[in-house]
Amino acid sequence: MSRILGVVRDILIARFLGTGMVADAFFAAFRFPNMFRRIFGEGAFNAAFIPLFGKRVARDGCDSAMQFANNAFTILFGSSRVANSFGDSPDGRDYACGGAWVFA
Repeated sequence: MSRILGVVRDILIARFLGTGMVADAFFAAFRFPNMFRRIFGEGAFNAAFIPLFGKRVARDGCDSAMQFANNAFTILFGSSRVANSFGDSPDGRDYACGGAWVFA
């Protein structure tokens, strides 16, 4: 049943959005939140961060571990900001559709 509904969904999307830049922007709009859900919600970041944090606490103490955590989250926040800013521009134009072809 799921596969049949998936085919119906794809047919309807192709019918109403076509195969142009609008469809690419539609799929890109779902790709980014799903990527962040996989990284944070499904534990990929935690699976990598927690063991390293625990080793840092055991080896160097709590202050060093907190500095490690601060650096990790700073890099994570910065990279998220850079990724989100690709769709923004100083002149107010929206360039998200222009880069959506990468995700097609």
